[in-house]
Amino acid sequence: MAAEALPEAWPLPVVEGAFALEHHRMVVAQPADATLAGYYLASVVQTEIELLQLVVAPACRRQGIGGKLLEHLIRHAPAGAHITLEVRASNHAAIALYQHHGFRQIATRVAYYRPAKPGLPREDALVMQYRGHG
Repeated sequence: MAAEALPEAWPLPVVEGAFALEHHRMVVAQPADATLAGYYLASVVQTEIELLQLVVAPACRRQGIGGKLLEHLIRHAPAGAHITLEVRASNHAAIALYQHHGFRQIATRVAYYRPAKPGLPREDALVMQYRGHG
């Protein structure tokens, strides 16, 4: 699912390996029909959280699944946690979702992502952060 949803998706063995690490957390969105609608993978070390991937299947987008996954991550973060992520500068839908949930841009990684398609230039990553309360 990640490969069709994200140009920079991790191969399944890498995702499985990351999930096996003690400080990683993975949450899956799976509706009643048992399809895999989406998931997030985050690294959690005390109050520092890095959202490594938030993926929603293309057929399940615009249904609030990404927002619910993000809300779950925020709700289950330790008090005072900071959640950091990187997003393609051209991914306006994801940027709007993160901003709606309180994330703010803190940096730009110039030419961070490989081109989404051959012949296109490398793309910047926006580094965004949510600063929890408590």
